[in-house]
Amino acid sequence: FDLRSAGILCTLPYVALFFSAILFGKFFEYLEHQRGWSVTNVRRAAQFSAYFCSGVGLVLCGYIHNKMGAYAAMIMTLVFFGSNQSGLGCVWTDIAPNYSSSLNSLGNTIGAIAGILGPIVVAWCTETWPEHGEGWRVAFFLTFFLSCGSLLLWFAVVK
Repeated sequence: FDLRSAGILCTLPYVALFFSAILFGKFFEYLEHQRGWSVTNVRRAAQFSAYFCSGVGLVLCGYIHNKMGAYAAMIMTLVFFGSNQSGLGCVWTDIAPNYSSSLNSLGNTIGAIAGILGPIVVAWCTETWPEHGEGWRVAFFLTFFLSCGSLLLWFAVVK
């Protein structure tokens, strides 16, 4: 992609994330209030969509050779991740309503470690396996497995 189109191309996935978070919120609210889903099942479905479906999208990005196809898969990955706001984004209020802002801040601080380590790990992967995008595939699979581990932990802990 050229530099001129890079600005729009960089923002579009996050615009999709913004709107999907709102739409997933309305969808899960419908499931809870109109279809009788429990809050626990709503949170579990939201996290499944956020972690598993997003992880599958990332793995697909590593195998799509067309750059627009890979870009579309990346957008879909962030669209599915928008459901995270209906799961993890709300759980702090469920756990301790009076301390939800402090717990959210603490959780975000701990979660920021991935933002620090992620680029280091991706750089290592792409330098270790530079041929034919193998390093990116390794990085995407690693992210997928971490997401699945988080999902399993979520299902084990959230009752």
